[in-house]
Amino acid sequence: MAGEEAGSAVDVKATDVKATDVKATEVQATEVQATKLEAVEVDAAQVEAPAVGKPRAAATPGDEDLPPPFAEPQPVGNRYLAAALAWLWPGFGHLYLRRWSRGLALCLLVLVMVVVGASLDGHLWRFEGPPTASADAAMAALLTVVSWGLGGPYLVLRLGGYGGDIASRGFEYGTAFLLTAALMNLLLVFDAWDISAGRKW
Repeated sequence: MAGEEAGSAVDVKATDVKATDVKATEVQATEVQATKLEAVEVDAAQVEAPAVGKPRAAATPGDEDLPPPFAEPQPVGNRYLAAALAWLWPGFGHLYLRRWSRGLALCLLVLVMVVVGASLDGHLWRFEGPPTASADAAMAALLTVVSWGLGGPYLVLRLGGYGGDIASRGFEYGTAFLLTAALMNLLLVFDAWDISAGRKW
């Protein structure tokens, strides 16, 4: 009997040891999971999601052309004055709206096209003679109105006596350059209007 009781006691102790080992293993597994969870939380805290609509810091000189991410454009200046300046001289509307680099680049682009068109003796459209009810007269009137889109450069050429030379070999190319410059400047007028109205950057 004493031997059986001793054996039973040993078995009980062995079972207790196994249970203790199982509990220790479970505790270790829990600690490992907790460590992994803390690491995930740290990684998540380090990744900062961009805030929608968050205002940017104070602008530094020359960065007005760079829109802040996720920010809505805001009205700036007077839209009528911006459009008038944009028509009066290429790029002036954007300079008024403090879009310095864009205004200077567009001004240079339009003026280069005007100079190239004039150097090729392109035709500067204008009303000539009394209006007539014909397709040619309607087209000439339309192209004249488009040419007015040049604004200041158109006035400079007209007051300077420029008219183009139809006998020149570059006449058609020069005319295309002048009309393209006029259309581009008209687009700049609408662009300056939209920027001032807060519809775009």
